[in-house]
Amino acid sequence: MQIAFFQWLEYQYPEIRKVTTATGHGGSRHLLEAIKLKKEGLTAGFPDIACYMPKSGYAGFFMEMKSKNGRLTCPSGKAA
Repeated sequence: MQIAFFQWLEYQYPEIRKVTTATGHGGSRHLLEAIKLKKEGLTAGFPDIACYMPKSGYAGFFMEMKSKNGRLTCPSGKAA
């Protein structure tokens, strides 16, 4: 779903695609890698996609991708 979103964004809004990034939170990781990422500042519950394009007084937007069975979590790690 996220790959399709970025393909669509590149096609429809290439100027926005240039300032939009995936935040790299998905997937399972080895315990040592997870510990390292947490030390580097990775935060549970942070949105999957970040767009840094100021417009109308906003600095950009953040988006969380979920499947039908996915659950949204807040930064505390608890279900929202």
